[in-house]
Amino acid sequence: MKKIACMAVCIALLIFFMAPVASAQILDDVWFEVKVKLSGYQVTSENEIFKVNRGSTAYIYTSSYTDTAAYDFEIWTEQNPGDWQRTYSSRYDWIAGNNEELWHYWSWLLFVGNNESATTVMNVLMKITKETDGSFKNAKFSSLGCTVIGGQLNNLPFYGNCKVSGKSIKPTKLPFMPPL
Repeated sequence: MKKIACMAVCIALLIFFMAPVASAQILDDVWFEVKVKLSGYQVTSENEIFKVNRGSTAYIYTSSYTDTAAYDFEIWTEQNPGDWQRTYSSRYDWIAGNNEELWHYWSWLLFVGNNESATTVMNVLMKITKETDGSFKNAKFSSLGCTVIGGQLNNLPFYGNCKVSGKSIKPTKLPFMPPL
């Protein structure tokens, strides 16, 4: 009887500790279309400060699930009309819940045009929808808070805040052909 009780406890603990890892695997090889809105201030060489608002679209690809519940991710942005480039990549270890994930203090360099960029730090909450068999169906996310800690727009320093939202998309919906 003790062996059965011990085995039941071990299985329950195994399921408990494996759940975040299994949930994290669901985002492997997923593309996201991301909308970014920047709002802040620029400073001219004459120390004039003026307000700036800018919108942008980027694409994020998550891949390479590792045994630490982390993903490698790539950010793709349009540098010139029709010229989409991988402009940033990194690894991030986010907190996985049952049907949502929290990306806390997530920082990335976002290129919003030719020689224009913003370094952002944000907290993001993602809601994940699964098929009845538990496989990935879609996901949406939005920033809970987002700050631009530095950037360059029109060759002038930029500081401010941002809003980020995104949704998963099929690779066939991308405006460019990703490398295989």
